[in-house]
Amino acid sequence: MRVNKGDDSVTDTVLGQVSSLTDAVWRRAHSILFHAPAIMIEGKVWGIRGDMVIATIPIASIGRKVVIERKAGPPVACLIVGAEGKHVFLSPFDELVGVEIGAVVRVIGQSKGMPTKLLGTHRMIDAMGVDLMPVSKPGQERIVEVSPRWRLYDREKGSESLSMSGSPLPLMPDNSEKGGRGPKRFETGIRSIDALLPLAEGQRVAIIAPPGCGKTSLLLQLAELSSHDALVLALVGERRREIREFATRLREWRLHNAGSGGGAAPKTIVVAEPSDASPMRRLVAAFGAVDHAERLAKEGKRVVLMIDSLTRVARAMREVGLMRGEKIVRGGYTASVYIELPRLLERAGPQGRGIITAFYSLLSHDERDIDPLKEEVLSLLDGHIVLSESLARRGIYPAIHPTQSLSRMANAIETPEERQRRLVFIQGWERLERDRDTVLLGGRPDPELKRLLRAESSMAQFLLQSAKERVPREDAGSALAHVLSLMG
Repeated sequence: MRVNKGDDSVTDTVLGQVSSLTDAVWRRAHSILFHAPAIMIEGKVWGIRGDMVIATIPIASIGRKVVIERKAGPPVACLIVGAEGKHVFLSPFDELVGVEIGAVVRVIGQSKGMPTKLLGTHRMIDAMGVDLMPVSKPGQERIVEVSPRWRLYDREKGSESLSMSGSPLPLMPDNSEKGGRGPKRFETGIRSIDALLPLAEGQRVAIIAPPGCGKTSLLLQLAELSSHDALVLALVGERRREIREFATRLREWRLHNAGSGGGAAPKTIVVAEPSDASPMRRLVAAFGAVDHAERLAKEGKRVVLMIDSLTRVARAMREVGLMRGEKIVRGGYTASVYIELPRLLERAGPQGRGIITAFYSLLSHDERDIDPLKEEVLSLLDGHIVLSESLARRGIYPAIHPTQSLSRMANAIETPEERQRRLVFIQGWERLERDRDTVLLGGRPDPELKRLLRAESSMAQFLLQSAKERVPREDAGSALAHVLSLMG
């Protein structure tokens, strides 16, 4: 049909018919694709290198979950972590016993993860979303068996099949709202932190300590005393005894909230994987905990996120990197560790209508240990709390070292008077540490040092606080002012 350029009515008619035909074709194609059966993508195991499975899958992408069929036993869940040529590298969540060359590898659909509202008020789950603390009826004993070796309560019987819940390793989030908020004070209820290391909501803080200095106890103290709407805790690579003890604590919280109504009780989600779990399980536990924290924050909640410990998360990243052929580049870690850690740490802060305040524990050999991983983490975070082995030996808990700890947000949230009191105490403690040995060796102290030596017991008493004692910020400021008067 020939259309003259001057005939506008004919042109409009033809264009309208073409547009209607295009819309009809699009709707028909969308209907066919929507109602079409799911496409099953399958491959085969090509080789096994240590704990890494090499497979050939026609269509695969990094971060997708797959299962490997076994002749005996349930299938093994894996995550695609690398690719080379026609082969993909799979990191298993459990042991590879019974996996054969040529076994069928099946790609499963992506999951949106378990909604946080379905997790109840206090829940402990594993990296796959399986509940480790099922609520049993009176007289009925029950256990969730996550893997052949991982049982939370050995005295109980029964099992529950492995479910592939949880989300894939996430990409970088959109924290575009970060710049539109002014800092707001985060009250921990711990006197030495609120007065000497003031923190802001949305701040990311490392807790650095040698083994046995009470870093896990400090995390639990922060969880119980600080003000928040929800707590998400990742226990990564911890001892099974510690996980069982925390499960007992969660049960006590549950009973306490049930007795008091529990309507306004902060939601608590614990993601736990023990030290003998596979590196991929430990890694997904950390990322899964951040997923839950983000979902809660987007619901408008003030969330406290804790990962204990970040060192073991980095070790899991290193193990996965070594399995896929990476080389050690710095401090005993592969290059992927220094790439993935920022993606994990940068996800705290404002999220939607809520906010995430994060605490990450780090292991160190001593207070002044030079560790590339620790230096990298400290460069990414907004502050750090160093626990002192010498203070722990003196029975001062929490053993927070006043001069080695730092809050990068302190100047933005404290008043000039608070800043002045904080600096006077820190300078006095630094002088005591530097010149105490001079006095012990027979030196003659000056008047300032004499006053500091007389006030040393009061300064140490200021740092000391029982695990169940919550100190309001105003009382912490008054106690610090009293100590400063003794220091002269």
